[in-house]
Amino acid sequence: MQKRRSEFVLGVNLKLEVYIDGTGPALIMLPSYGRSGGEDFDYSASQLAAAGLMILRPQPRGIAGSEGSMQGLTLHDLAADIALVIRELGGGKAIVLGHAFGNGVARMLAVDHPSRVHGIILAAAQCSSVSPEISKTPHQACDLQSPITL
Repeated sequence: MQKRRSEFVLGVNLKLEVYIDGTGPALIMLPSYGRSGGEDFDYSASQLAAAGLMILRPQPRGIAGSEGSMQGLTLHDLAADIALVIRELGGGKAIVLGHAFGNGVARMLAVDHPSRVHGIILAAAQCSSVSPEISKTPHQACDLQSPITL
C-alpha cells in the first residue's frame, strides 16, 4: 500500500491539511464528526487510488494540521472549506463522499457550490430523529438471536 501524502490548502484565516492518494479524477472523502479521515479511510483510499482515482481527504478544522476559527462555524463554512480544496487540488469538480456527519457537509456543498460537485455519496447518513421502529433496526440486524420480522 502506497503511503499517502499531505498538502496544505490556504484560505482566509484557514489552513487545511489534505491527505492525497493516487492520481486521476477527484473523489473527496469527508469523515464523521471529530474524526480525521486518516486511518479510517486509509484502506479504502488506497484501493480507490489503485483503481485510478485521486482521493482527497481534507482534515476538518482542528484535526491534524488543519487550522481555522471554530467560532460560529456552520455547515455553509465547512462546505466552503471543501469547495476550496476542490478548486485548489481537485481539478475544479469532484465526487464527494460524506460519512456520517460528513454527509451534511457533502449535501451543503452540493447546495452552496453545485459547480464543484459531480455527485455525492452519502455513507452512514442519518436524520436527527427517527421513529423507534426504524431506530432499533440496526441493533436487531446485529443480534443473531433476534427473530426476523418483515
